[in-house]
Amino acid sequence: SKIEEEVAEIKKEGAKKGKNRLFEEVGDLLFAVASSFPGGQRFVNMLPFVGAVDPGNVVYRQRLFDNALIVAQRNFWFGSSNYLEAPEMQELVQGEGIVDIVNTYIGVLLDYGAVGLFLFCGFFASVLVAVFRVPVSRLDASSAILRRGLMGVMLGLLLIISTVSSISIISLVYWVFAGLCSAFVAMRSEAVRSNAKTA
Repeated sequence: SKIEEEVAEIKKEGAKKGKNRLFEEVGDLLFAVASSFPGGQRFVNMLPFVGAVDPGNVVYRQRLFDNALIVAQRNFWFGSSNYLEAPEMQELVQGEGIVDIVNTYIGVLLDYGAVGLFLFCGFFASVLVAVFRVPVSRLDASSAILRRGLMGVMLGLLLIISTVSSISIISLVYWVFAGLCSAFVAMRSEAVRSNAKTA
């Protein structure tokens, strides 16, 4: 089929041009295949820079980012509980009469300041580093897959919360998942200690 021929051609080119070029070509192919299906087209439309997302959505997010930085500078270190009353934030009031903070990191910065944002990001960074530092050589196949999966999902969650506010169960999801990552690290550390005692 035509797709198989394109994949074979990409593999030949990849051998000549190196792995980076191969990944680019495979990405282009996946993009083309995804955009040929109705569900795939919907996904492609949601991608930044190439999709057909409502321009007002993008403009609102940009204005939120710009105005939030101005407001955050007034209470830079520890934030403010009444930041929504600032004139810059009142410019962002939507039809429902609310200011939708569509970025969790900005919400943390406004509420708790740079110190709070540092602690928030530092917690998740420490969890990711702990999972990453679990020695792969001491893991069985299923645990190695679990390690990669935990890191991938955690990174995905950290990316997603840059596009949504922490409403409803969203904050519950990332805190619980960070707990799962920590439990994985603790289990592997216990297994290493047990193996050391029996050796």
